[in-house]
Amino acid sequence: MEDDSFLRQPPPRFEEATKSTSVRDENHAAAQQSSTTTLKRSTYILWIVGAYAVLSVVPWTIITLLTIRPLTGTRYGYLSTAYLFWRNGFHKPDYAANEKWYQAMRVIQSIVAVLTLPVTSAVCSQAAVTFSQFAAKRPGLTMRQLLVLADRGWTDPKTYWALLTPSGFKRCGSFFLGLAIVLSILGGIIQPIQQVFLTTTSIKVPIYRVKLQNIADLTDFLKYAPANPNRPDDGSVVLMTRSALATTTGTEPMTQLWQSGVVCNAADLATNSSSSIAAGQWIPPPSACGYGATLGNISSLSDPFFSQLPSTTTTGVITQFAPRFNSSSTYEVISSTDYPANCSEMGAYSIKYSNNISDTVNPWAIEACLPGVVTQTPWTSTHLRQDFAEVLYLNVSRADAGATLEPNGSLYRITMKTTAGYFELPNYMNDGHPGALLVDDPNNHCDYSCERQGLNLFEGDRNEIFDPHIPNADLYKRAADDDLDTNRAAVIRTTNKGPLLTVAMALFGEGSFIDERTSYPETFIESNNSSLPDGICVDYAPLQFLQQVTYGYSDWTQGHRCIVNNATKSQVDLDAGISLWLRTFQVTDVPTMENAFDAAAFLATKAWLENQIPNSGRTLSVSIDLGVDTQVPAISVAGIVFISTLLAIFLLSLLAMAVYSSMHVRWTSQLDAFAMMRVGAAVGSHVPLMVGRKQNQIAVLDRLPAWIGDEQVDHDRGSLGIGARGALQKDRKYYCYEGDHEKSLSRGNWVEDEDGVMFLPMDELPHK
Repeated sequence: MEDDSFLRQPPPRFEEATKSTSVRDENHAAAQQSSTTTLKRSTYILWIVGAYAVLSVVPWTIITLLTIRPLTGTRYGYLSTAYLFWRNGFHKPDYAANEKWYQAMRVIQSIVAVLTLPVTSAVCSQAAVTFSQFAAKRPGLTMRQLLVLADRGWTDPKTYWALLTPSGFKRCGSFFLGLAIVLSILGGIIQPIQQVFLTTTSIKVPIYRVKLQNIADLTDFLKYAPANPNRPDDGSVVLMTRSALATTTGTEPMTQLWQSGVVCNAADLATNSSSSIAAGQWIPPPSACGYGATLGNISSLSDPFFSQLPSTTTTGVITQFAPRFNSSSTYEVISSTDYPANCSEMGAYSIKYSNNISDTVNPWAIEACLPGVVTQTPWTSTHLRQDFAEVLYLNVSRADAGATLEPNGSLYRITMKTTAGYFELPNYMNDGHPGALLVDDPNNHCDYSCERQGLNLFEGDRNEIFDPHIPNADLYKRAADDDLDTNRAAVIRTTNKGPLLTVAMALFGEGSFIDERTSYPETFIESNNSSLPDGICVDYAPLQFLQQVTYGYSDWTQGHRCIVNNATKSQVDLDAGISLWLRTFQVTDVPTMENAFDAAAFLATKAWLENQIPNSGRTLSVSIDLGVDTQVPAISVAGIVFISTLLAIFLLSLLAMAVYSSMHVRWTSQLDAFAMMRVGAAVGSHVPLMVGRKQNQIAVLDRLPAWIGDEQVDHDRGSLGIGARGALQKDRKYYCYEGDHEKSLSRGNWVEDEDGVMFLPMDELPHK
């Protein structure tokens, strides 16, 4: 085992160590008295500040940009295929890569937050050296104030507490300390403020587009007839309307019945419910939310209209438009003076029915009249909003069994105003709400989020979604057959009828409920009794269900919803049934009748759009892209301006302090422990090595000057001194340690001692 007695020896006393090295120290001391150097500047702190500024500015700039647009594309929203083709060569933004950029910037910001205080302290510590030199020009820096700077008091809460009192501020504070504290606080609060203003939100971005085709455009109907002049209206639209009027109930949800301002999503329902409760009155959610919009109360809905797509349609991230149609009715009781006398003129529609009044106990008569020229379609081939009105007059005469037929009948006027145009389909940009009825062309409301819907091609930067070419509408303002012998036949064959004319022909025209019973009564009279006591349902009378504003039924059916096979055993029963149906139009409840005709117009428009032309003639398409969630930063403009201003002030102040530190020569690199040890050596007689826990009571620290100057201004070599009034100069030689000595050709032969320290022999030392 090796001898470890040396390791167990106590360290030599200070006096012994001093005595054993006295000879070598004399050589070193002599060398130090002859070593000189010029003061240097240090610029490395500028590189640190520059790197820190880049790490601070670049992530903030990229995150700010990410709040507006992705780095991998021109926008977060949908880009039409035309834009992608002409601009990007069908290149789609990579939103996954964009999220990675965002996450990377957040990591860098976290690193910056950690580096802020160390970098700020390093800059302030460097600049404090320059401040301690320039204090010689305006004496006042005390040793206590220098110690606060050396201890980096700008980061010490104890220093803040001491500065709160006037005496503490006077003893410890200095102008530089105030700047350093402000700079440290400013740098420390930027990142927390960013966290307050900056949030992350999830948005929908395009992923895959689906196109719904063969949707009828308004212009398709008006282009179809002249393209096929031998194909006039075949009556299918009236027939389907008639069927719908007989079978559609007022409680049946209509998927194509839209409402403006009503969206059945949880957020809107919760907001409306909270608002109503706060106002002290609970308002139930719309009936369309849950059960669905129905025709039973169509007149009371918020701007109801028909569109071919279901009301639950959303196009996601794409902006698309679709035609919409709305008809509203008024039902009035009029006098004989208001009843038109020109219904028999060419172009008008008029039809009359009656039974043999003298031979029946249930007399009845009905006349329906649409004056004007109804052999021309009221629709216009345009992408603009269009409005027109139709008027139907009814003369209903009937009497219950044994009563006398009313002499002049009951006269009614139904006015139906129809509006057609285009609206923006629900999407993410309009919060899932259907847009308002457009007055002008939908092409005027499009940007690069629109996808083409017509058959046109894109021309340059023009992003037209509908075919801009509108044929001459005057070509279609005609009857389908001009050579028909009768006015009634011309009206029947007219293509693209108005909704009220379609409803009138469905109710009273050829093949209608009343027409068939008057033309072929034997078909509806049951001679044999049914085997069932109550019979079975064989038919429905039109319009009865659409008079149901609530869930009840109109009174003419007397509680029965259908016509049973054993209810009509004679002509008397048949006339009684017709008379009861005519009483449908004598309902005194005006809102009920208006609601019924609004619902009838809805069904007529639906039958027209779905059956007037084949799929091959439907040119409209609707593109849907429900998108995918991606995380993006979100911050207000005010937040961007505020944080950017704070960051600019901080970085410019930090740079200014670093420039201030680097542009002047300095007596030491920074106020570190070695620098303060040398200062302590200079004032050792005033501050001996003793216990000093209560530093604030050592008064000498407030009297000792602490600035560094040149105490040998009149000599050829300068010497650093505490409280010296001479300013340190750039090109002047100052006594230094031998490690900092700048060699000169005029110097003698240097000698290296056993520790590797270079020094001059005593006989070669220069003499002052």
